[in-house]
Amino acid sequence: MKKITKPKMRTYQLLTLLAVLLPSVSSAEMAFTDMYVGGFAGTVFGVDAEGEGAFPLGPVSLDFDPDGQYALGLVFGARVAPNFRAEVELSYSNSDVDKTTVAGTVSNDIDADGDLSSTSLLINGWYEFETKSSWRPYVGGGIGYTKVDADIDTAPSFSTFNDSDGGFSYQIGFGVTFPVGQSGTIDIGYRYRETPNLKLVSANDTAFDDIDFKSQTLQIGYNFRF
Repeated sequence: MKKITKPKMRTYQLLTLLAVLLPSVSSAEMAFTDMYVGGFAGTVFGVDAEGEGAFPLGPVSLDFDPDGQYALGLVFGARVAPNFRAEVELSYSNSDVDKTTVAGTVSNDIDADGDLSSTSLLINGWYEFETKSSWRPYVGGGIGYTKVDADIDTAPSFSTFNDSDGGFSYQIGFGVTFPVGQSGTIDIGYRYRETPNLKLVSANDTAFDDIDFKSQTLQIGYNFRF
């Protein structure tokens, strides 16, 4: 029996979540209403990125030890059912890297100067829960493409990077929205995002494979309905 890898398993779990959250409405009931555009900003934390490289003396792992900084994004969406929103998101995040950790036969911390940044294009689905107030909690996720750029300087060339890679990305999240004025909505939320199986090549052509780029974001945004 073919073994399902962890990234594929996470993808199946996310798609199952979206399928459960999507209301069972007929095609005749589906309608794009309450269309909106918006933007958000947030703080990034819990960033993780590490991979494996092949050296003459054996495999070596490299942890980029990124410190999350900020995230910015734009969204365009619409309500496609009474409790469900579909959305396209374009976002950018940046994390500082002031050290890398190399682990082989021994583990060493190496001073570094640079950053890891990511640019994502995602399609999201958010299920909203009705309440007795104007506040609407929501939960959901999205899938799409993320490109990760590494610009990191260190003394050893094998841990110096000026490279990028991209691939399938997914996120899950939750939050709450509430109206502001006649056409505005404030959106406060949490997002967990992962881009698996990246490959980055260092300055001395050492390839580090199977890099899983993970991040968490607390964000606040404003959406304008039209």
